[in-house]
Parts: sequence; structure tokens; C-alpha cells
Amino acid sequence: MRDVRNIKYRKAAAEDLPRAHILLEEAQLPTEGLGGIVDTLLVAVDDDGVVGAAGIELYGSQGLLRSVVVHVDWRGLGIGERLVEEAIGVARKSGVRELYLLTEDAADYFERYQFRSVARDEVAGPVRASAEFSYLCPSTAEVMVRELAD
Repeated sequence: MRDVRNIKYRKAAAEDLPRAHILLEEAQLPTEGLGGIVDTLLVAVDDDGVVGAAGIELYGSQGLLRSVVVHVDWRGLGIGERLVEEAIGVARKSGVRELYLLTEDAADYFERYQFRSVARDEVAGPVRASAEFSYLCPSTAEVMVRELAD
């Protein structure tokens, strides 16, 4: 039985990237640019290494939540929830006012964190030009946003 009490949440280090990359591949999520967000990538770690991750791409007052993943053996234990909450905190502390995400199948999940669906053409500026938005995620992916208060 997995014991979630042993999970530590922290900012990712360079040595965490290979395992985070594997987790994303296993979940069929984009891995391109993962190294570029190491400063805003959070990981959930047990004694065996990284079991979850969530990252933020920063674009001034806008941000893009990406790379939210939990190893299949650890799902349903609240790790993803904690990672999303921590990532929102990082975005807020970084001055992000609008936090976006793209999802193909988790819109209901993100609604509980006050994300709401928006049309693709409502997304302005650098988020719209990001690799994730431009070509990594399919055009059918749902776009969601959460406004962050000061």
C-alpha cells in the first residue's frame, strides 16, 4: 500500500527531469520544453523518486499550467490536487493574473480549482504563441483559464 504521508512536495531539481519526462510520456502528455520550466516545476517525491509533477510556463502576467501528472500507482490519493494547488501558488507569487491550461479529458477535474472554459481565440499574447498552445496540444483540446487575485 502506498503511503501518501511519505510524499514530499518541492521545487524540481535538474536530476528530477528524467523521471518527470518518463511520467509524462507514460501519460501521453507533451514533454517538449520540460527543461525550460525547471524553475517553476514542482514534484511529488517518495523514497523511490518522482511520482508526480506540475509546472507553470510564465509569460508576464499570464501563465500556462502544464505537465500535471501522477504515476498511475499513486493516483486517487490527493497528490495531483496538492500539485495543482502548489502550482497555482507559484503562479500567483510570480505575478500571474491569468492562468491557462489545455486539456483533452480533465476539464471536470480542473473546474474544482475554479478554471473555466474559454474559446481559443480569447487567449491573447504569449500563451497563445506558446509551443503547447500552438502545436503540442491538438486543436481539439479544451482551453481553460483561472483568474488569480493578488
